Amino acid sequence: MRKNRIRIFFASAVVSIVSVAVFFYFGLLDYFRMQPFDLMTKIARKDSKISEDIVVILIDEATLKAMDPIVGRWPWPRWVHAEVIRFLKDAGAKAIIFDILFTERSEDDKFLAEATKYAGNVIHSALIYRDEGEGFDVGRPLPEEFVKRFGIKVKGDFYDNSNNFTLPVPDLITASRGIGIVTVESDNDGVYRRIKVFRKYGDVYFPSLFISPYIYINGIREAELKEGILKVGAFNIPVNDKGMLLINNYGIVEPYSMSAILKTIQAINRGELSEMEVDPALFEGKIVFIGASAVGLEDLKNIPIGNAQPGVYMHVFALSNLLKGDYVIEIDRLWTFLLTLCASFIIAGIISFSNNIYIQVFSIPTTVSLLLAFSYMLFMKGYFLSPVYPVFFSVSSSVFSLALRSATEGREKRKIRKFLEQYVSPAIVAKIVENYEEFIKAGQGKRAYISVLFADIRGFTALSENKTPEEVVRFLNSYFALMSEVVFSNKGTLDKFIGDALMAFWGEPVEVENPSFLAVKTALEMRQKLEEFNRKSVAGFPPIKVGIGINRGYAVVGNIGYEKKLDYTAIGDVVNTASRLENLTKDVGATILISQDVYEDVKDKVVCRYAGSFLLRGKVRRIRVYEPLMFVEEVEHTYIETVEHLNKGIVLWEEGKREEAYGVFKYVADNCGDNYLKDIAKRHMNIIKGGVGK
Repeated sequence: MRKNRIRIFFASAVVSIVSVAVFFYFGLLDYFRMQPFDLMTKIARKDSKISEDIVVILIDEATLKAMDPIVGRWPWPRWVHAEVIRFLKDAGAKAIIFDILFTERSEDDKFLAEATKYAGNVIHSALIYRDEGEGFDVGRPLPEEFVKRFGIKVKGDFYDNSNNFTLPVPDLITASRGIGIVTVESDNDGVYRRIKVFRKYGDVYFPSLFISPYIYINGIREAELKEGILKVGAFNIPVNDKGMLLINNYGIVEPYSMSAILKTIQAINRGELSEMEVDPALFEGKIVFIGASAVGLEDLKNIPIGNAQPGVYMHVFALSNLLKGDYVIEIDRLWTFLLTLCASFIIAGIISFSNNIYIQVFSIPTTVSLLLAFSYMLFMKGYFLSPVYPVFFSVSSSVFSLALRSATEGREKRKIRKFLEQYVSPAIVAKIVENYEEFIKAGQGKRAYISVLFADIRGFTALSENKTPEEVVRFLNSYFALMSEVVFSNKGTLDKFIGDALMAFWGEPVEVENPSFLAVKTALEMRQKLEEFNRKSVAGFPPIKVGIGINRGYAVVGNIGYEKKLDYTAIGDVVNTASRLENLTKDVGATILISQDVYEDVKDKVVCRYAGSFLLRGKVRRIRVYEPLMFVEEVEHTYIETVEHLNKGIVLWEEGKREEAYGVFKYVADNCGDNYLKDIAKRHMNIIKGGVGK
């Protein structure tokens, strides 16, 4: 036995090494690798704030709506942006950064250029990107003056295959203090998490928008990349092999709406300073980013902190990381690879050598939890190690090890599983097999709260008198197969077949949500399946009718019998009552009847007809009985109102108010479009006419 387990462990170890190496080499899980980063960001960074040196102004939906009657739809005349620049400059802004592309010529470019030159601290946006097309402009050189003014020398090199660009209009290039590249790429799952510090075009580098104010205001012309650290002035920025910074997001930004800025400018121009919506002093000494959050401006991006966020936030967050030293460093993939192998070996060893099923089972969530906790702890320290590969291979290794143990030591369990699958749902099979010894010893059972269903074919003895035994068996097998599938599909436990009757229950041995509703849903689906079954005329049998009774309450549930013959079943008054309700269906002309307790559980989801109160055999008190008809979501409100009228009529009849009850039933019979409900009303009218009591 020990030799077998050693073989299992070494087989699991070899498979882990090979599969981990293959998955890492081809990046087969890379689509999911960064998604834990998003979750950790949402949890750990929700209360974090951007640097106090940064202010954000957003062109939002309110701004577009307010400006539409003044300057029309976007894009606005450029004198509007010029006014904003002059306002911010006069307010003492340290730098004014536009995450807005002004790449197409306009009649009023000169206003924006003059304001840009006046401020002397404006950074405008440009694009440098990879163009897969073959147009005339692909690979063309940048203007020499542009390269001379804005190019940066970087010692060291990183990969960049850009071959095209889009620049601001020439007047802005001349007037700007600097140019920032706004090109960003998402990861393969569509989320934007990284940003290049510099974009390379040809042999020259250009700063991204977020770092451009620091570059140009401080006159920095060189940077150095060494061992994953990009040194730019006083900043040591951690980057990957593509020169990309992993952005540490912030949960709190508190931007200003551009509409508030424009209203403040108008108030100043009118000399009505008391009506300013924004205090200009708020911008003194600040780096001001101007971007868009309106949907129509098409600059919303999925970022770790949330979906459809303003694209300018990427630059704001990146600059805040620099100013606050608030970096998050992605740990090298080699360490992730080693951690993955280590976790796989540990869990394979536990499952291979442990005799305790609980240790085997709980080792999986325990290992996963420890990996997640370790990854989160590192994140809180400013490092990100993706738990995707370690978690995936921990689970995979455990599954493989369990499969090997099952193949070598689980033959008996497989025999038991094959036998049980004929009688109970897959969920119950799994539980019984995994706790086989416990179920064998469970002779005393347990007291459980369950919902019970009885279904019986009406008059089957008379129907089968002229049939051969083979025809009867074939008919019942077809019928039970169909009905059993309905029970299984609704998470039920198929207790037993009693002649032509079927018993099932919900709530044990696997807990389910709202067992009463699942039982009623099963009954309604059985009724529908019976119509299909009757059309097939199996073994020459005529169409059949069934009665179904459902009750809920406490019962004794467990393995009844002895070791060589165990029957997992439920016994008790709740079972007997369900059987009595099934017998009652033929007397009240219903297919399905449920008890008051079941009705209270399902009345919000199922339309039920009140069938009356009855004294069932073996009971000392009458119980209220209901007939489930349809799911609430499947019927019109008028149908529900009709059923409520019928229920009212039954209550009046039981109270001895026959004339009032007759009037209610007659109203239903005259106005109802549903034949079944109409027949019920007419039947009660005839009963009242005959003078029968309640």
